[in-house]
Amino acid sequence: MAKDNAAPPATPSPSFEEAFAQLERTVQALEAGGLTLERATNLFQDGMRLARSCHDMLDATELKVKQLQVNFGQQIRLIDGEGNGPC
Repeated sequence: MAKDNAAPPATPSPSFEEAFAQLERTVQALEAGGLTLERATNLFQDGMRLARSCHDMLDATELKVKQLQVNFGQQIRLIDGEGNGPC
C-alpha cells in the first residue's frame, strides 16, 4: 500500500484575543509557582511564542491602519480639489 504523503490540515492560527487570553493564563500559571522546572520552562516557551504572535498581529494591524489613514487622506485631498494640480 502506498503511503499518503499529503500534509495534515493546517490548524488555524488563534485570533489575537485567543492568543492574548492564553498568554494571560500562561503568565498566571508561572506567577503562581509550584511548577516543575520542565513545566515552567515549557510554559515560558509557550508564553514567548504567544507574545511574539500577539506582537506580530498588532504590528500587522498597525500597518493596515496607517495604510487606511494614508488612503483616506489622499481621498480627502481629491475631494477637496487639492489633488487636481494648479487651477
